[in-house]
Amino acid sequence: MHLEFSTDNYLMLLNEMNSDDSQKFKFDTRGLEWEKYTENYFLGIKKFLLKEDMSKINNYRANYLRLKFIRNIVRTIVYLGMVALFFSRFPALSTSIKTVLKLGFSRLNKIILLKFYFSRIN
Repeated sequence: MHLEFSTDNYLMLLNEMNSDDSQKFKFDTRGLEWEKYTENYFLGIKKFLLKEDMSKINNYRANYLRLKFIRNIVRTIVYLGMVALFFSRFPALSTSIKTVLKLGFSRLNKIILLKFYFSRIN
């Protein structure tokens, strides 16, 4: 199933509104803070439609942040493990990457020193 939505009518109406109408109806959604809007939307659903207890919302947020932190740590460990496995399988590639990084850093140091030197002259 393929759904296709068009915003032609919305854009036409937005372009035809004068400044008084724009102030009165607040029809333009370009300035909408979508993250805040969706948070308020779902909090409203929890409170008014599902009739859930909102006194524990701070506990839910703390739990969410803790789970997000744990997810990021696990991702980092997995990525580092994948890189270590990759380099252990291809030691020649590991050596060449180290060489390239050393050359890059030595050139970067030279560039920084030259910029510092020429900025002192001017």
